[in-house]
Amino acid sequence: MENKTAIFIDAENITAFEAYPLIFKNLISKGYIPCIRKMVISQITDEFKDLTSIVKQNYFDLVLSYKPIESKKEKNKNNADFRLYIEVCKVLFSKEYQDINTFVIGSSDEGFTELIILLKKMGKKVLGIGNRGKGRPLTSTQFKQLFDEFYFVEDILEAEKKKQEEALLEAKKKAEQKANKKEKKRAKKTKTVINNTPKVNNNEPKKEVIIDIKPIEKNEEYYKTLNNALLESAKQKTRFEFSELKNYVMKRYNLPLTKGDLETLNIVITQDNGKDFVKLTIENPEPNQN
Repeated sequence: MENKTAIFIDAENITAFEAYPLIFKNLISKGYIPCIRKMVISQITDEFKDLTSIVKQNYFDLVLSYKPIESKKEKNKNNADFRLYIEVCKVLFSKEYQDINTFVIGSSDEGFTELIILLKKMGKKVLGIGNRGKGRPLTSTQFKQLFDEFYFVEDILEAEKKKQEEALLEAKKKAEQKANKKEKKRAKKTKTVINNTPKVNNNEPKKEVIIDIKPIEKNEEYYKTLNNALLESAKQKTRFEFSELKNYVMKRYNLPLTKGDLETLNIVITQDNGKDFVKLTIENPEPNQN
């Protein structure tokens, strides 16, 4: 049986508007089909200045419940709550929506307790979405326990943040692997020319021996050797442009070097005027013999 779902959000209670699309995404992933989406507010204030985009992006039916009350203390008090009650009951008792079997109430307000009890008496599954943290009325344990399932807004946002961070790390890892693979491929094709000219007779033509450089396995021994090479390089110069350091290490120590190798050794690469620079430091420099 399909979980046809009606969703009712008290926008004055659930104010983390960036969570709305994640709420729907979370429900759909669990098999709930949002057939009705209603957002209820009592009046449009500065807090809802982006209301049009929020409604359009999340396919809401906006329900505005505004009834001015002269007393400032009681101005529009509970208007949105009363209207949300009405909107839920219109769906619950309508023949048109008898196939709606799941209702979602987005609010931490315990004033909806009787409504939830009514929905469950009518055989409906009831899900809740509310606030865990500070800034808005919090969800009490008793109120949360009324629902068949309950989701905290903060947990939904945190899960999405973690997912994005993991995706970024995975993308970075793949980029490094691709760069290392490209570097190994380039190193494999590199030829080194060694001058083998005898010193006895300077008139004889120079003999050149071509040697293929085999790819170096970047294991613990490689990074140990590279670290020593960088320490020696730091004695000559403490700040290198990356391309300069790369050529210097390759020429002097016969070691291929990538930005990923420096990151492995916790060496930071900075940028200056569009160029990458590497700063090398020695923990315990040897005393100057001069």
